[in-house]
Amino acid sequence: MRNLDIETLYTLIDNFLKTLEHKEDIRTEMSDAEVIVTYISAFFYHAGNYSKTLALLKQNKTINKVLSRSRFSRRINRLEPIIMQIFWLISEFMKQDCDIFQIDSFPVKVCHNIRISRSRIIKGEEYRGKNASKREYFYGFKVHVITSNKGGIVEFNFTVASAHDSVAFDIMEFDLPKESDLFSDSAYNTYYMEDILKESLSINLKPVRKNNSKKEDIGFNWYRQMKRKPIETIFSVLTRLFQYKIHATSVNSFIFKLKGFLFTYNFLAFCSFFDILAT
Repeated sequence: MRNLDIETLYTLIDNFLKTLEHKEDIRTEMSDAEVIVTYISAFFYHAGNYSKTLALLKQNKTINKVLSRSRFSRRINRLEPIIMQIFWLISEFMKQDCDIFQIDSFPVKVCHNIRISRSRIIKGEEYRGKNASKREYFYGFKVHVITSNKGGIVEFNFTVASAHDSVAFDIMEFDLPKESDLFSDSAYNTYYMEDILKESLSINLKPVRKNNSKKEDIGFNWYRQMKRKPIETIFSVLTRLFQYKIHATSVNSFIFKLKGFLFTYNFLAFCSFFDILAT
């Protein structure tokens, strides 16, 4: 998806706001729909850089009244609850008529390792983790995600970088349809959680088995690897949106921008499902 059709994007956002019966102050010069459109454009084009996006929209006269950087930040922060409501509406759609899901996590750096001692956003050894796939250490957070076979994100949460992937069992709600199959890598190979998910939520956790697994289904690892591939594709798209750096001045703003990337990806995945929005 190379470009966004801003007019179509505005129409979709406006319809979501009407569905949620959202009311905005009639005195606003830039509508809430326009603010959210700008928010999505920032993450799609400029890795979450609000200033560049606002300057581009003003230059192209795409939006009649463009707010200043500081006013836009205050507006979008106030709209965080409604943005997340739209996200969860889309996630509910991604669950419909779907019984295959994937769970995994990916790392997000706050800074390069050489700058850890100068980091102002976070401090502490708990933020130091290891990216096993790249065989390197990083300083920041882990994003735990559940995705569906429709290509969308249905649930997410954050932990410090040092947290093991199995922590997801404690922080995720696993609000999935009954009798769903949840595929994962070997980090989630926890027998008692398999039993709990099956007995309490009727979810079939199907991790890739370790070689010393006591379970009898180790021979199906090739099938489980194949079924968890979609989440790796989603992570590739997300990390391309991140580019090189997420600019933030505090932990809260950093987490909010992480949510922005997830929201933007999910919104565009929703649009791609219906083959709209791209130009």
